[in-house]
Amino acid sequence: MDMKKRIHLELRNRTPSDVRELVLDNCRSNEGKIEGLTADFVNLEFLSLINVGLLSVSNLPKLGKLKKLELSDNRISGGLDVLAEKLPNLTHLNLSGNKLKDISTLEPLKKLDHLKSLDLFNCEVTNLNDYRESVFKLLPQLTYLDGYDMDDQEASDSDGEADGDGVDDDDDDDEEGCFKLQCLHNIVTVCWGYLCSCISLSMRKEKKRRTRMEKRRSLMKKMTMMMMKLKVKRMRRMPVEKMRKKTLVRMEK
Repeated sequence: MDMKKRIHLELRNRTPSDVRELVLDNCRSNEGKIEGLTADFVNLEFLSLINVGLLSVSNLPKLGKLKKLELSDNRISGGLDVLAEKLPNLTHLNLSGNKLKDISTLEPLKKLDHLKSLDLFNCEVTNLNDYRESVFKLLPQLTYLDGYDMDDQEASDSDGEADGDGVDDDDDDDEEGCFKLQCLHNIVTVCWGYLCSCISLSMRKEKKRRTRMEKRRSLMKKMTMMMMKLKVKRMRRMPVEKMRKKTLVRMEK
């Protein structure tokens, strides 16, 4: 499913301004860019774009209230300056599994004054010497890098969710349930349409078969009538004497 259709499905008759959490994981991006997401999502606080094939975040709209952004398992290699421009209140950023190789590519994140948590698991940059020290030095506003603070203390659940998406678990469960029901409805609709198409095709084939049979029967009937007419004509043309002889021969037999 492409990103535009997924966003339309996630709205579920709501307006963009009603949405606080938007999960678009595993859908398809257009040429590696974000599409269908607009600045109309003025109250959006949590956005997840995991494994959507992103090469760039250049098309990201301005989302002033967004606090948590999930961009893991994409192919982003730079261009992070857009995040500081479009997401001024971002506190949590997950870039795990992307193509980030150098510390310098993270420099634009210095402008994100509220950034507290940054994840870079499985990025090549994590293989550099003094990686953690360099990132904390570059981004002094950070509290947690890859889930740990400067003293290698793991982030607690409360810290990990602080200033997060602000959506309670019940709402999450309800939205997930609605999404699953919508997906099930779409699957049933597609299957029913396919079944109806198969039945219709089968009926058309049966109708054609019966039509061919009727034509054959009609043709055979016409040929039989023609043969009978020809036989009658030939008998009428036969001389009377010849007919008598034939009749006598038959009677003798």
